[in-house]
Amino acid sequence: KESPTIAQINVVDTSGAAVPNVMVRLYPTPTIQPHPGIVIDDTLYTDEFGKAVFDYTEQYNLGQAGFAVLDIEIRLNDSLTGDGIIKIEAEETSYETVILQP
Repeated sequence: KESPTIAQINVVDTSGAAVPNVMVRLYPTPTIQPHPGIVIDDTLYTDEFGKAVFDYTEQYNLGQAGFAVLDIEIRLNDSLTGDGIIKIEAEETSYETVILQP
C-alpha cells in the first residue's frame, strides 16, 4: 500500500504571520511535463492557518521514479502576490513556505 503524496504550501506575510484565504496555484513549467499523461494545475485557498494542502496520492503510481517539481503562484489580490517552487517527493509530505509581498 502506498503512503500519501502531499504538498503543503504555507503562506506568510513579510512579518512571518500566517495569511488565510490566499489563492495558491501549483503548476508545471510549461516546457516540462514530469510524467506523460499527468498534467497538474491545481488551485486551492489557504485555511485559517495559512496552509493549502494538495493531495497527489491518486496521481502517484508505485514504482514511479520521483513525482514532480512544480511552480507555486500565490495571490491575495492584484497587489499582494508571491511565487516559489516545490519538489514533491513520492509518498511523503513536502513543505514549502511562500511570502506574500506587495
